[in-house]
Amino acid sequence: MNRKIEQVAGFAVPGKLVVGCVFMIQFMALIMGLGMLGPYFHERGVHYLIIGIGALTAFAVVQVVLGLGLKLVPVRCLRCRGRSRFLGFSWWPFVYRFGCSGCGLLRRIEVGAR
Repeated sequence: MNRKIEQVAGFAVPGKLVVGCVFMIQFMALIMGLGMLGPYFHERGVHYLIIGIGALTAFAVVQVVLGLGLKLVPVRCLRCRGRSRFLGFSWWPFVYRFGCSGCGLLRRIEVGAR
């Protein structure tokens, strides 16, 4: 009984909440980049190819920064209710992997239409 109490995290966020927030940040970065900055730079005379390469590079940087930020957020484990950590994007940006060091549960949360 005491072992179970020791594993409970003092503060941990549900995984689906974290994934929902991060996916919306990714989506808004993509919309802002392609919907606002693309036409702005094209009106200034920048070729679409350069805009596309810049957009892919910027999106990759956003992915790396979000991945590093996600490693700091404690996510609640489903099995032991302890803290689970972000392991990385499986097929980014649509599949997020989390692993619990306490019980060893590997969790995969996929963003999809329901």
